[in-house]
Parts: sequence; C-alpha cells; structure tokens
Amino acid sequence: MVSVQRVGATGGADAVFMIQLDQSFLHGLNDEELRAAIAHELGHVWISCHHPYLQTKALANEIAMKVVSRDSLKKVYEKLWLHLGTSGDLEQLLGKRVRAGQDFLARVSLY
Repeated sequence: MVSVQRVGATGGADAVFMIQLDQSFLHGLNDEELRAAIAHELGHVWISCHHPYLQTKALANEIAMKVVSRDSLKKVYEKLWLHLGTSGDLEQLLGKRVRAGQDFLARVSLY
C-alpha cells in the first residue's frame, strides 16, 4: 500500500529513495493519516541510511512518532488492515500507549 525503496546503487548521503503509494489506499487517507504514512516510510529511509541492518516496522514507527502522533499511525494501520482484510498487533508496532503527559515528556527529553 505504501512503500519506500532505494533508487540506484548510491548509498550514504548520496542515497536516493522513492516512496510509492497504492492509489486506492491513498484516496482512503485523510491529510493527517497521509502525513503519518509518509513519516513511517521516511523512518525506513533514516534507518536505511544510518542502521541498514535494523529495519523493522516498529523502529520506523518510533522514528515517525517524533513528528506525528501514535493515534495517526494507529489510524493508518487500522485502514491498512481493513484494506488488506487482515489484522495486527498495535502494541508490537507502536509500543504501549502512554498517557498524554508522559508522551509529551518523552518527546521533550529526546531533544
């Protein structure tokens, strides 16, 4: 539905990536969800450039949650699973839900 791949053989700072979105899935996302989906894919790009052997959806989500909310990513996964006719484990992909104040403090301490 949404994916990212390296284009060409360049690596490091010169790496080029392409994000692809399935058109029917794309039309089902609102702006908030689209930002979350792209943030997740950009998380994969960051991992690929810095720690290419650590590629996981959970790590890409952790990186994405520096700029989008957990709830936004949750909505994307719910729509993805509905679109695919499947299900998954949100806690495994997004981590345990924390209270709003804790989430804010965790994000502030990262900077």
